[in-house]
Amino acid sequence: MTALGLRDHPRAYDYKYFDAEAETTVTPDVPSDEALLKRPGKRRQRLAQWVTDSRNKAFSRATVNRAWALLFGLPLVDPVDNLPLEGPSPPGLETLAEDFETHGYVLHRLWKVMALARPFQLDSRLPGGVSAAHDQNWASFPLTRLRPEQVAGALLQSARLTTINVDAHILVRLARFEQQGNFLQR
Repeated sequence: MTALGLRDHPRAYDYKYFDAEAETTVTPDVPSDEALLKRPGKRRQRLAQWVTDSRNKAFSRATVNRAWALLFGLPLVDPVDNLPLEGPSPPGLETLAEDFETHGYVLHRLWKVMALARPFQLDSRLPGGVSAAHDQNWASFPLTRLRPEQVAGALLQSARLTTINVDAHILVRLARFEQQGNFLQR
């Protein structure tokens, strides 16, 4: 089985880099703390064990940083994909990462904790306008215009007592599709 290039069978993984003329065989490896990589088991199991090992602080810190960036529009550490393994980091990052790890890497709990945090509950409207300092300290949130299909979907969903999703009856989903198309045409 292949999931984004990760294979459980021992076949070689060949990749052609952008600036290379020929393919190169890439050996399975982890980016840091190879000592945490368990030797017995399939590759996917070993990778999952390495990622969620309690001594692998990089995973929880990276997850928190990415979740914060999605929720606030700005990561705690910028750029979002280049967190240093060692060194100083914002206090909120370490606190949230420890909480995320302590509670078994439950993502919906992390979202809830961040949504209940004071920075998320602050108002971003200011009488004098928003300055660069406000953006830098997460005191403002970038507003984006909703697409017409988002407005239509929200209106149609809010008018129903039950959720319209993949589990809904096919006729209900077809009716929603037609209603949404009519809304977009109007």
